[in-house]
Amino acid sequence: MSMQNEKLVIILSLCFIFCVPLSHAQVKKPKRRALAVIVNVTNPIKGLTSTQLRKTMTLSVQFWKNKKRIVLLQRPRKSPETRLLLKRVYKMSDRKLKKFWVSQLFNGRIPGIPSTIRSTTRTIHAVKKSANAVSVVFADEATSDVRILRIDGKLPGEKGYPLILEPSK
Repeated sequence: MSMQNEKLVIILSLCFIFCVPLSHAQVKKPKRRALAVIVNVTNPIKGLTSTQLRKTMTLSVQFWKNKKRIVLLQRPRKSPETRLLLKRVYKMSDRKLKKFWVSQLFNGRIPGIPSTIRSTTRTIHAVKKSANAVSVVFADEATSDVRILRIDGKLPGEKGYPLILEPSK
């Protein structure tokens, strides 16, 4: 085969690899992910309304019904979990949330700014170890070591669940 023919075969092969559309089975659609609000399995709470969730996540309510202080464990500021909470729960920007925490602390409304836990595994472990902790992880990453709370009567995966991260288009 001539050098020109070899080049043509290579070009056609590359074109076939990169230009032929993939079958539906090969194309992965970005999936919707549900954010799970998690607590320690010993915590008697089973669910929250969206309003109660906002009050819990902003520490407007600082105690569970059993009179134990809520331990809010945040996820990193730029994480998809926090971006979803900013949009659906806090209803403010990252910058405004940061100012909110400083203001709450400065005005004596909270005892301290909530801790941030970087990984899902560590978040689950911290909630497992703290009877009063609450945090969020993606539902598909939650383990049986923690309880997933119902939000507005619904669990992640159920129709109408409010904490869904839509895939970017």
